Amino acid sequence: MLNTDRILAERYSKAYMGIYGKSADRDDETAARRRLESLRKAAEMLLPYSNILKHPVLGINVKKEILKLILGKEFESPSGRLASLLLEKNRFALIDEIIRRCEKALNEFLGIFEVQIQSRYPLPENELKRIKSIFSAACGQKIALREEVSQNIIGGFQIKAGELAIDATVSGRLAARKRAVREII
Repeated sequence: MLNTDRILAERYSKAYMGIYGKSADRDDETAARRRLESLRKAAEMLLPYSNILKHPVLGINVKKEILKLILGKEFESPSGRLASLLLEKNRFALIDEIIRRCEKALNEFLGIFEVQIQSRYPLPENELKRIKSIFSAACGQKIALREEVSQNIIGGFQIKAGELAIDATVSGRLAARKRAVREII
């Protein structure tokens, strides 16, 4: 994904969530959770039709009619309006990144630290709890743990937490050893 797309996704998420610059209170939290869930639901409904909605030959009016048919009454909701705007601006491909940015914004709003783990296979529940407790103790915040299975990882795992990145993958270890050997030579 291009850096400009990331910036755009961040801007759309800020505008959509409406929680930036606010202090966390129960009403804002409930509204933000509803908005995020509505956007997830809309994206899930639109997923089977994403190739049609991104197709360059179809005009915007046709795409909006398709969007209305798929979303029904949700077309007039904030998530429907966002999807319509993304279609108009030819940025519908950003919807997944916008959802990720909305999740991140909600976590920040609630004081929850986000930790992402990538591994070849799903990690056992006890390992996930252990990692969560380690990060919780280290940063003194609640932890939102997001596990992602990636076929690009041969073995081991990668952890990203804020600016921290831990690469405990087989390929990461091999690359570290390769660098160490090059330094010796």
